[in-house]
Amino acid sequence: MGVSFFETMRGTLRAKDGPEQPVEFEIKAEASHLPRFLRDGTARLSGLIEAPPFVTRAAIDGRIRISILRERIIAYVMSFHDDNDRPCTLEGTKHLTPWHPFVSSSEMDVTLRREGIELAQGHMAFDFRTLIPFLRSWTPMSSIRRLDAGQRDGAERAPILTDDERLTLRALAEAMLPAGRHVPADDDTTVAETERVLSALPGEVRRGWRLALRALDARARLRHRRRFRELSTEARYALLADWLLAPPGAERPPASLKRLSIELLTTVIKGAHFGRADYLAAIGHPPERTIAREPEPRYLQRVIEAESLEPLTEVHAEVVVVGSGAGGAAVAASLARQGVAVAIVEEGRYFRRHDFGGSPVARLNAMYRYKSFNFTLGASMMVPVGRTVGGSTTINSGTCFATPDRVLEEWRSELGFPDDFRPSHYHRYSEQVARMLQVAPGSPAALGRIADVIARGADAMGLSHGPLARNAPSCTGAGECVMGCPEGAKRSADVTWIPAALEAGAELYVGLPATRILMRGPRAVAIEARGADRNGVARTLRVFADHIVLACGSLHTPIMLRENGFTLPQIGRNLSVHPAIGLTALMDEDINPWKTIP
Repeated sequence: MGVSFFETMRGTLRAKDGPEQPVEFEIKAEASHLPRFLRDGTARLSGLIEAPPFVTRAAIDGRIRISILRERIIAYVMSFHDDNDRPCTLEGTKHLTPWHPFVSSSEMDVTLRREGIELAQGHMAFDFRTLIPFLRSWTPMSSIRRLDAGQRDGAERAPILTDDERLTLRALAEAMLPAGRHVPADDDTTVAETERVLSALPGEVRRGWRLALRALDARARLRHRRRFRELSTEARYALLADWLLAPPGAERPPASLKRLSIELLTTVIKGAHFGRADYLAAIGHPPERTIAREPEPRYLQRVIEAESLEPLTEVHAEVVVVGSGAGGAAVAASLARQGVAVAIVEEGRYFRRHDFGGSPVARLNAMYRYKSFNFTLGASMMVPVGRTVGGSTTINSGTCFATPDRVLEEWRSELGFPDDFRPSHYHRYSEQVARMLQVAPGSPAALGRIADVIARGADAMGLSHGPLARNAPSCTGAGECVMGCPEGAKRSADVTWIPAALEAGAELYVGLPATRILMRGPRAVAIEARGADRNGVARTLRVFADHIVLACGSLHTPIMLRENGFTLPQIGRNLSVHPAIGLTALMDEDINPWKTIP
């Protein structure tokens, strides 16, 4: 197994009879065989060096040689060209000593040469402010290896489940999914579809799912002394109900690991079974449709994919915005319209309207973070998070409402927000956004028959009701908002703020998850994002900017800050969410639930 890691070192250089000058380098090292590298091997490196006046800023490449047992050294050789395109090298060696292992592995003397002639000497040390991102950066090199021909050509992968696990899965599906008058029961297709869904999920979710399946089988053995699949259908169902439900008359038990396990198991199986074409046809769901490509607007020329980058690409902007969702897209458009040079970095793809047709499961896998398996612990709840240009605005139902006055006042009085957040001032910006998004109540035609049912119930209970305000002025009630609007009716960030930003001169980099914030002293000067081409070969983007805007959403902005060593006490705290639920009922009349606003 290979490995890659990042390292930052800083220090000083001094030419003969000259003053000390600062020097700094940031490198990425990649070794193809971790045990050999740590014992006695080499790693190739790439990165960036700054050492004015010798070189302002230059890309470097070279190697690290490590010999812990024989020579007890870690030797660096870095090559680059100075501002006048003359070849230079910076060389240094860490001499490892058992009595000072910490210091000796983090410091070294260095020599700078230009065209083979010694220019300066100095001393450099590991920047311990980057310790946390350094430790987190040690990752397997699977992301930078080339895929083999079979993977490129779509050949079948190794099975996700064992034969024994498939038998348990089939038994679980039989207990969960009895056949109805019209809908099919589970069969080998459900098992195969479940395995296909699992193959698209992150590795940690797959491992958790398989552990939950084995735990269910172990539970059956403990209680019945038989395998889960050997139980009757009724006994299997009773075992599931025991994990999920409370005894009659008791409250439902609090969130627990076993309940979460069952919910994880059943959610995947339901997604596979209810997404089957024969199931959807049986319940009258409209067939999948293909949406024709529309002419590509000129602003798409300013969208740069990871595929088109060099192995290391460096760009400069006045402002770099990380994330293209509701916050990042609006900031980028506002600044670009004022003439600011803006670069937007997004980990997802730029899906267009023609991408919003086809299989619902495939669209969920493509546009949702963790393939839609993003959930809370404790009070278990799915949290949809977009992984696409437009962020979660692309995959939400389009509900829009202004921040309530009481919340704004709470922010000012309890959290110290400035007067800009006074309701009278803040709502001027809310109104600008509402005009841009054309926010208005949903039309009766788009609300569909579900709205009639809710209205009858609310009237009977004496409750007020009405359509929610949304950003979809031409909505037809296709009911697919949460997988990208196939009608092009929803004014999400990918069709409003992002085009406005690109038309004003911003550049959008897609398929590049931002992983590092590069520091110079106490100041953030750049972000680094890493993607891959279609063969899995790594592409690294560095964007240097005067200002950095982290707009990765309320969930992932704190994660990025913490992973880069920021330790402010409120990072990641005080999160609020607005849960919403759907209800299922058996009605006398035909409701057509797919012809409505979800």
